[in-house]
Amino acid sequence: MAPAGRSSREGLPQRSAMVGLHYLEHAYSATVVLGLPGTARHVRFLDSRRDGLRTGNHASARTGQTASGTAAMTSHRARYVAAILFGSALVSGMLALNTACSAQRPPQPATSAAVTSPHVPVVEEVFPANSNRAPDFAWRDGNGRRVRFSELARNRVVLLNFWATWCGPCRREIPDLVELHRELPAEKFLLLGVSLDQGANAQEKVRSFLEARGVPYLNVLGDVRLADAYGNILAIPTTFIIDANGRIVERIVGARTKEQFLQSLRRVLK
Repeated sequence: MAPAGRSSREGLPQRSAMVGLHYLEHAYSATVVLGLPGTARHVRFLDSRRDGLRTGNHASARTGQTASGTAAMTSHRARYVAAILFGSALVSGMLALNTACSAQRPPQPATSAAVTSPHVPVVEEVFPANSNRAPDFAWRDGNGRRVRFSELARNRVVLLNFWATWCGPCRREIPDLVELHRELPAEKFLLLGVSLDQGANAQEKVRSFLEARGVPYLNVLGDVRLADAYGNILAIPTTFIIDANGRIVERIVGARTKEQFLQSLRRVLK
């Protein structure tokens, strides 16, 4: 019998996302702070094809803030929050422009049966890690049947991709993921997306996003429990390569091309 999972998604504290201005060098280095009670997280947009791994946060020296200015902002929380929210609006506009630019490489249309109305299940349970195996989790499919990741992935190599609809690099690598899904044999390979979108309408937002782009592979709606189970994910996209025995063999931070993913997958695909 599997160990009891953690509490269901219902009742979990919602993440509040505040976007800070952190794009002096590059529009793609927007920083998103995901806050939970008593914690602070920095999820960075990463794209290995254009950006190196950027560090720092909204209070870093690169924003031009002085130490005294930072202290003043800390002591005046209201002004700090207002500034961050203002930055959110600006970065949102920038991301919209980035999305328009990336429209030159749209996902290829899938068959009508695959994209008519994609179901985006909500992860209901996350199980404690078992030895060196990938953490297991469960959801219900469109017919209400309970599905466990470990059962779906059995005897297959898995590419587990953590992403979000608001993440520019995540959006740009989707066409490459779609090609992988179509080209690799389903009996040996599983591509599963885990959206970290949050909010009351997150499920519908992700569903609409996938439908509009004709994304044919399965995606589920995850949360902080699942991100924590996979090693405290701080940046997206983050992708895990899992072998046919359920062991994590590689963790990839940042967007990759199809060819780069294939280099990793060929080591474990038989």
